[in-house]
Amino acid sequence: MKKMYALSAALLFAASVLSACSSGGSSVNISDNDSMTMGDYSVIEVERSSVDSVDDDAVQDSIDAMLAEYALTEVIAEGSVEDGDDVYVSFVCVIDGEEIEEASTDGTLISVGSGDYVDGFEDGLIGAEIGETIEIEITYADDYDDEDYAGRDAVFTVTVEYIEETITPDLTDDFVSGYSEEYWGEYLETTDALYEYVYEYLYSTALHSAMLEVLQELQTVESYGSENYDLIYDYAYGELSYYASSYDTDEETFAAAYGFESAEDYAVNETVYFEDLIILMNYLWEDLSLGEYTDADVDAALEIYMKQNGYSDTYETLDEFKESVGEAWLIIFDGIHFKYNTVMEMLEENVVFIEE
Repeated sequence: MKKMYALSAALLFAASVLSACSSGGSSVNISDNDSMTMGDYSVIEVERSSVDSVDDDAVQDSIDAMLAEYALTEVIAEGSVEDGDDVYVSFVCVIDGEEIEEASTDGTLISVGSGDYVDGFEDGLIGAEIGETIEIEITYADDYDDEDYAGRDAVFTVTVEYIEETITPDLTDDFVSGYSEEYWGEYLETTDALYEYVYEYLYSTALHSAMLEVLQELQTVESYGSENYDLIYDYAYGELSYYASSYDTDEETFAAAYGFESAEDYAVNETVYFEDLIILMNYLWEDLSLGEYTDADVDAALEIYMKQNGYSDTYETLDEFKESVGEAWLIIFDGIHFKYNTVMEMLEENVVFIEE
């Protein structure tokens, strides 16, 4: 099993709000080796524009994304191709009497009208009957990206195999009650309840993100505990190696593509990012008197995470999942994700909106 990488500080879990308080500036030891200075967060100034984007369009976009998640694909075996169709085709490209293997395929899905293929190819499919083999003649543009093809005439012998039609479910109370818990982690019964929930979710996500930026500006980390730091550094470097290999390149090249001088700089940047958030969340949890929690509480949150992200189908047990993700991932989960929503909800009463 591959490791999981690229955890973000996104909202994953809602937790009950306990009691509210505020804090002045102080220097604290988060653990035996972590220490930071935290400024006064009794007033958290947030620009109103940070939540203004949460409107009816944003809510509808999120609901449309949910509907798309449960869309079904139907194969159409009769009829003719129209603009906008998703068509599965196979074709052979011939230039100057020679078959061009790299420009041919045994099968691919083309969205007619997308402009993804060379000019004239997609238009040539319109009107073709399913099961029919046609010829499409095109001329590559003189400034075509590949100089081997630029300005040359080509003939594509294309077989239209079938059309794929996407059937998106209707938004009904039955759909909401059937899929809301699986998709959002919250059981909802009606479309009205879904719209209200999605608005509140998007609003709190935007608000909490803006709040976090302010809190991070108030935070100055003075030292890191070496054990957690080393674990997360190894995790971050593993993240880099995984994504570099996914793009068939090495760590140094991948890091440079993202503006880092070296792979080590990338890993250090990621490590500091996670460590700073862990230290901040741990500090706020304690300073807000949010109380003790147990390993069982974290395990329950992990099981919700597994269910919401489809890992319950991959791993038979929680222990198997925990072994796969590794110690550093679990430290990040406990230190950031488990605490994030609860801390931010507690601090909402400290928010003062300001105009830019």
